[in-house]
Amino acid sequence: MADDQGEAQQQNPPTQAGGGGEGPQQANAQATLTAFMQQMTAMMQQLQQTNQATVQALQAIQATTATVSPAVSAVPQAQQTVTVTATNPTQAPGPVPATATSTATFCATPSVHNIDQCMDYTTKDGANLYKLASAPLKTKFDLSAANTLVFIDQLRDRAQEVGWDAGSYQITKYNVATAGTPANLKDLFTQYGQIPVDTIRTEVMTWKAGGAKANSRSTQNNMAFYKCLKDSLTDEAYLRILPHQHEYMDQDGTYHAPLLYKTIMRLATIDSKATSAVLRDNLYNLDAKMVQLNSNILEFHLYFSTNYNQLLGRGEAVDSPVHLLFKAYKAVQDSEFVRYITQKEEEYFEDKNGAGALTYEELIAMATNKYNALIAQGRWGAKSPSEQRIVALTSQMETIKGDLKLSKDLIAKLKKGDPKKAVEGKKKKKETNKERQKRDEKWKRTPPKAGEKHTKKHNKTTYHWCPHHDAWVMHKPDECRANPTHPDYKAPRATPPPPARTQVAHAAEIMDQLAALSMDL
Repeated sequence: MADDQGEAQQQNPPTQAGGGGEGPQQANAQATLTAFMQQMTAMMQQLQQTNQATVQALQAIQATTATVSPAVSAVPQAQQTVTVTATNPTQAPGPVPATATSTATFCATPSVHNIDQCMDYTTKDGANLYKLASAPLKTKFDLSAANTLVFIDQLRDRAQEVGWDAGSYQITKYNVATAGTPANLKDLFTQYGQIPVDTIRTEVMTWKAGGAKANSRSTQNNMAFYKCLKDSLTDEAYLRILPHQHEYMDQDGTYHAPLLYKTIMRLATIDSKATSAVLRDNLYNLDAKMVQLNSNILEFHLYFSTNYNQLLGRGEAVDSPVHLLFKAYKAVQDSEFVRYITQKEEEYFEDKNGAGALTYEELIAMATNKYNALIAQGRWGAKSPSEQRIVALTSQMETIKGDLKLSKDLIAKLKKGDPKKAVEGKKKKKETNKERQKRDEKWKRTPPKAGEKHTKKHNKTTYHWCPHHDAWVMHKPDECRANPTHPDYKAPRATPPPPARTQVAHAAEIMDQLAALSMDL
């Protein structure tokens, strides 16, 4: 290459600067560019050769595969062998055992796979499963009876997800024997009131050191369950639990989650016979609760479920919750909803189209759907014709009351002629000197005592006691025109009869109509 450059320089000798030819620097740049282009051409040729070799190797592999596949398919599966040589893909097949086909094991969640085996917490999967099982619930529990239903529901979901209630080492079901019946399993979450504390304590002792299930999946489930319960309580609820720590913790510091759950439910619902009676009374007075909740169907259903499920958890029975719900629904302040429920109740009692088998869950679902539909249509709270008439009559009464307050004569009659009450509600005029004088001279209305004279002077004026005016006056009794013996005496005029129809009479009629309507409702 250097010789070629030399020849090129001899054939094209550089011209001297200033004569219009190329200088030495331009010649060197031209030579460098030429050398670079030659190197690039050589590299491209090498890449093409490499690509061709790669293509040939791939074609050889494909040919080998096409040759081996028919032969393998013709041999029984148990006898199929293949030889694979990494350095020579085209080599003829040799005897190599074929890999066995694996079958996946079904499980509802990862935690219930190998449910009776201990989880290896030293592995990443085992640590993640413990983290999932012991995590706090979505909603913190404050030990209030109103939030008990949500707490139990979320806890049951967690138990099913992580396997606390499955397998030979489950920790949420207990054999309970009652008088005259064999032992049967009771669920800790839904039947906590039917499982004695001693039954639970006997079982949890098997998970401790020296027990039949020591260092087993039950022990692991217990610890995860305990941490989940503890971290799912509000700060105030945890402070209420602490004084009862001896109920769920042994002297050696071992915690037992099922016993902790039992304590939590006891404090949240006051597990006693008195509580069962209160819960039962709540269910039998659902109609009053509906009125108290202002016909809010969703809040009412939560109230019903809380009381009903707590009663079932204690092993108590409720006579026909469907009847109790029907009674409560008919107290709703919506005429369309009440009409719908009344129709469903008639179908239930007459067993139309199998309605006699209606369950309380189905009835709650129907009521919820109707409530949501009326809300969506903007028709919730509609009044019946009778209720609308009562509202109209009540409005008329309010109007009449306003008129009565503005009428001096009617006010005087309603107040039974009391002059002070007759002017009540009117703006009082400014008191004159004469009115003040009359108010101050109370002595004029004070009659003379027995034996006293019927004539006296006051402020140099002579006054006489007039029995016709019942007052001290300046005229003598025989000169009084109210005296029947006086020549100018005039008998008082008779009181005219009242008009045929007054506002008072009209108000009385409206009150009678309201009373009649209230009897019809």
